[in-house]
Amino acid sequence: MQADGVGVNPNEHAVNISRTAPVTGPVDERQNDTSQLVQFNQQLVAPSPEFQVFYAQLNERYNLLLVENNELAALSEKLLVTDAEQRKIIDYLKSRNESLAAQNRKLAADLQSLDQRRHLQVTQLQAQIDSFRRQNHDLIAECKKLETSVSELRSHMYAKGMAHSPRHPDSYYVDKFRSLNGLIEQKLLDFSEDHSGYPLSDALRHKFLRYLEKLGPEGQKTHGLLTRKKSQYSLQVFYREEHLRELLLRHVTALYLFRRVFKPFAAGISPEISEVFSAILEEEKKRGIANLYYN
Repeated sequence: MQADGVGVNPNEHAVNISRTAPVTGPVDERQNDTSQLVQFNQQLVAPSPEFQVFYAQLNERYNLLLVENNELAALSEKLLVTDAEQRKIIDYLKSRNESLAAQNRKLAADLQSLDQRRHLQVTQLQAQIDSFRRQNHDLIAECKKLETSVSELRSHMYAKGMAHSPRHPDSYYVDKFRSLNGLIEQKLLDFSEDHSGYPLSDALRHKFLRYLEKLGPEGQKTHGLLTRKKSQYSLQVFYREEHLRELLLRHVTALYLFRRVFKPFAAGISPEISEVFSAILEEEKKRGIANLYYN
């Protein structure tokens, strides 16, 4: 039997008598031994059928084992390659796992930071909400006090308006206003004549224009007219001409009286209080509860 698919030749087991060593001893014994060796050699050269069958089965089984051995060798090489690839995959997965673990730790730290900031913001917002609630409670209480005061003021105004009539007839007040109007015109005329020869400096011009802006929307319109570019009615023109200067002084005085005396609810009170009283009066007029001057 030999490897690589080559069968076993049974004739190889025959004994070559010519190669045997010389035999010493009696001649008869040597002849008997020689005849026995020849018979044994003939039996080996011509094996029995049972031995041939056994040999054929043994040779077939050997070939099958050889094929299986080759297949196992190929499979082993394949497994070696697969094992190397698996090691590469395992190394890659380990590296990927470490990277993901680092990212996970970073995200956990960021999440913790965000949670702390959110908790701080929630605490601050809760404090602001509590402060707003307290302010709202205080404002509600203040509004209730103001409603009570306004109600008392309405009752007082209604009682005053219904209980008293004007102290003088209308002609008395008309004459007083005409007299006051004539006095204002005369004083403005004297003032204009006294200052007709004075030049208008830039400082006084800017001061006068700033004062006009404080006289409400009407004063702002006058300011726009006097400062408009390419306008024939500039402040210098009004101040230079005597007649125009008198008109400008009367106009500014009228703006002042309208802003300070006639427009407020009552002369001498602050604009804030005047607006409150005016709003109350307008509301009472709409409701028809207390109409002091419109019966």
